[in-house]
Order: sequence, then structure tokens, then C-alpha cells
Amino acid sequence: SKQASKQASSSYESLVNSESKQRIEWVDYAKAICMFFVIMSHTKAPLEYTSFCRPFFLTCFFVLSGFFLLNPQKEFCLRKKSISIFSSLFLPYILWWFVTTAVENILVGNYNFGGDFVCSLLYGRKIWFISVLICAELLVSLALTFVPKQCYIALPFAFLNIYLLLPQIQIWYFDVSFFASFYLCIGVLLRLHWDSFSLLIDNMVVGWSVVLISVLLYVSDLLFIHNVGAFHSSFSSLAFFLFQSITSVFALLFLCKQLPSGLSVMLFVGRNTLLYLLFQHQALVLIQHFRERVWGLERSYVMSAIIPFVVLLLLVVPIMLTNRYIPILSGKYRPIK
Repeated sequence: SKQASKQASSSYESLVNSESKQRIEWVDYAKAICMFFVIMSHTKAPLEYTSFCRPFFLTCFFVLSGFFLLNPQKEFCLRKKSISIFSSLFLPYILWWFVTTAVENILVGNYNFGGDFVCSLLYGRKIWFISVLICAELLVSLALTFVPKQCYIALPFAFLNIYLLLPQIQIWYFDVSFFASFYLCIGVLLRLHWDSFSLLIDNMVVGWSVVLISVLLYVSDLLFIHNVGAFHSSFSSLAFFLFQSITSVFALLFLCKQLPSGLSVMLFVGRNTLLYLLFQHQALVLIQHFRERVWGLERSYVMSAIIPFVVLLLLVVPIMLTNRYIPILSGKYRPIK
């Protein structure tokens, strides 16, 4: 056990060192895979595809956001974290929102769109995922500031219970933000207890067992349970989704750790998920227009698998140019070090 503890300590130090020097590759791999399925979910994908990715392709983003929400070796500062959320999420989101709204209205000759833009901004309903992520990061940041550290273990259950008790709140999907906060808090706990988690995720027997369980849950859902719903609305079996999502996220992270290092395309996608989230709609509109004229819009196993690859590659150049010339839109502008 002493050797295991030493190994865990070494594992945590390697995580901290890799984070300070460069991004963690298996995290970017996981984000890239999730981004692929985000795009696929917008392509009229068949049920077999959507049932497969639904448990992890959004929840993994929330877990990883929580994982990097704090650094256990530094004191958590609500002010700095709020500024970070503003510069890395809120500001790019609002700028992109305004630019796309302006272009859409000017193209049809409507130059008096300011009032409509402000109204839509107040409701925060442009991209529900980013709206939810912003609110959830703020909620969890407040909790980390005012809740004693020894009570952090109760935070996921507290947020989940609040979500179940809250009525539907349309503004910025505020009710759904509590559901997302459940997963962010899981990510926070994984970071705080990285020594134990790293022993699990590096254990081949545990990892492949969880992968097998995830596959069995997917088959059970497809054949027997038929769990329907969406993260931003509801599920017919929330308890099943919670269990399936947690096992699936663990399985995904385990599999990503098995991948070789230096997969450049996956690293690029994983390091630019915000821009892919912002730009993917425009790319999909172009591809869907071409697809409609050539093949029609019926559900297709092949096209639903190909289109995400095309979108990811199609956006490489626009994203590189954005990173170079408009870094504020990529969320990489940092007013405070």
C-alpha cells in the first residue's frame, strides 16, 4: 500500500507538471471525441448512434470543466475564477452571438435588430450548452467559495436535489445548470482525489470492466429500457441515465488514456472545442444544403458518420485564423494572469 501511495503521489505530480507545461493529451482526446458526437447529434443521426453517445458526449465536457475548475495546490479565488469564466466563455459567446445575429439580419435587410438581440441575450438561448456551462461554472464556483472543503463530497447530491425540486426556468436554462453542476462537482472531486482516481483509471482490469459495463448498458437501453430525452429537457429514466453517464465518462477517459500520444488532429480539435461549438452550425448548414440536393435528408448511418469528420476538417483553417487574429473569440484572451 505504501508503494501504491507513492505511485499515486507521483501520478498526481505528473498531472500537475503536465498541466503547467502543456495540455494533458488524454483530456484533449476525450474532448475531441465528444465534439465529434456533438456534431453527429445535429445530423439526424439514427437512434443507434444517439443512444450510444448520449450518456457521455455532453456529460464528459461538464466533468472535465469541473476537473479544471480549481487547482488543489492553490487557494480558490472566486474573483479570479469569475473573470476567467467571463473571458474564456461569456465574452466569446456574446461576441459570436452578436456577429452572427448582425450578419443574419443585415443579409435580409433588417438593420434594427438591437432590441431583438438584447431580448434574446436576456434569455440566453442561442446555444443552450454554453449558456448552461457558464451558469454551472458560476454556481459551482460559488459553492467552492462558501461551502467548507470537508463538505465538498455532498455538493453533487445537493445540486442534483435542487435540480429535481426546481421548476423549469427558461432564462439561461438556469434549472438545467444545476443538473450540469452535478457533473462539474464530480469533476472537482476527481481532481481533489486524483491519487485514488488515477489508480483506478490506470488499472487495466478496472478500466476494461467499466468499458464492458458501459457496452452492456448501451445494449440494454437500446433493446429494453428505451430511455428517451435530452440533457437540457428531461429523461424518461433519470436514474438509469445518471448511472450510465458516470460509467460511460469513466470508460471514455480510460480509453483515451490508452491512445498513443501526439495524435495531432485530435489534439487540435480537443484544444479548440469552444470554436468548434460556435462554428459547427454554419458548417453543418452548408453540408446539409449540399446533402439535401445530392442524397436527400433521410437518416443515414453512413452520412451521419461521415459528416462530423467533414465538419471537423472543414473548420480547421477558420479556427486557425481565429486563434491567430481574433484570440478573444477563442476564449484564449486572459486579462489577469
